Amino acid sequence: MIARGKNLPESKVCEANAVIGECALRTGSYALAEEAFRNMMKFRKDAFPINQLATALKKQGKDKEATELFRQVADRFAMSERAEDRFETVRALLALSGSLESVERSRAFGMLETLLEDDPDHPEYRFQYAQLLAGNPRLFRERRIPGIEPNAAVLLLQLADAHPERPEYGLALVELMLKKLRYARNFREHNQRELADTVNLSERLLGRWPNDPQVISGMVRLHARYIGALRREGKNAWARRESDRLQGILEVLFYNPEISDAVKESLIRLQLQRLKLLRHDGRSYEGAELRKKISRELGFYHGPMLRVFREELEKAGPDDESSVGKSEDSIIFERTKQGL
Repeated sequence: MIARGKNLPESKVCEANAVIGECALRTGSYALAEEAFRNMMKFRKDAFPINQLATALKKQGKDKEATELFRQVADRFAMSERAEDRFETVRALLALSGSLESVERSRAFGMLETLLEDDPDHPEYRFQYAQLLAGNPRLFRERRIPGIEPNAAVLLLQLADAHPERPEYGLALVELMLKKLRYARNFREHNQRELADTVNLSERLLGRWPNDPQVISGMVRLHARYIGALRREGKNAWARRESDRLQGILEVLFYNPEISDAVKESLIRLQLQRLKLLRHDGRSYEGAELRKKISRELGFYHGPMLRVFREELEKAGPDDESSVGKSEDSIIFERTKQGL
């Protein structure tokens, strides 16, 4: 509206819609993203706005219309003289591929190989290559693109470090590591290093994008699965330290007036889970203190989960009255006297 009101050229109006659409996609405002990319298509006839519109539609569950647009890109721009359009064709083919061995995925790999031969340092080309490797581990053994890092985790970490303004690079690494953590028993030393790097990266992502729901969800899920894997391996002390660390990170963010409900919900869920564990272990004093903390934090949370959280806190039940109000040292002393 501002661009039009100032009679700026169409290119500026188009640029404004591109920025609005990108921001809307990142924050989950998919209807707004759809509107912005439809407006963008009025000024640009290349593949990019079509792909972006298709992505916004797919996020809203409009799969049929999204598929038609992706096919349009794959059919119209595969032989384009512009590298940008051929890259958008790669993205469209990957969106259309139904399986790891699909014809569309094979075509996408071939086109991407040519693009990377011409421009091996292009971050988006490298990102799509990493996505292909992560989605199909067989490519790691069978087909590699010369001169490009063949390990998806290493490549994604390199991209995330070099381009902190692009959260999708780090998020892709988080998703890859979540898959690997399903098979945590098979982790080797290099996997452990990759995991540690990814955990650290997820925390940096949260620091930079504290209101991005995908970043919040990815960081919390990664930490939770990592903690669960440590517990399964019998590393309970280590798991407790990591749980404390996650809770500390979320607590720092909790009282920021601009922080999203998603961050607050992540902290409260984590604390409710811990409350159950404390009660199960009979640690009444710590449980009572945690109940007070949760109750206090619910006073600063006004999101849609408030009633559910209050009910869960109520279900946890009151702690052992004989322990409430006593210091932890006095409880330890009493238990020692009783031979506990």
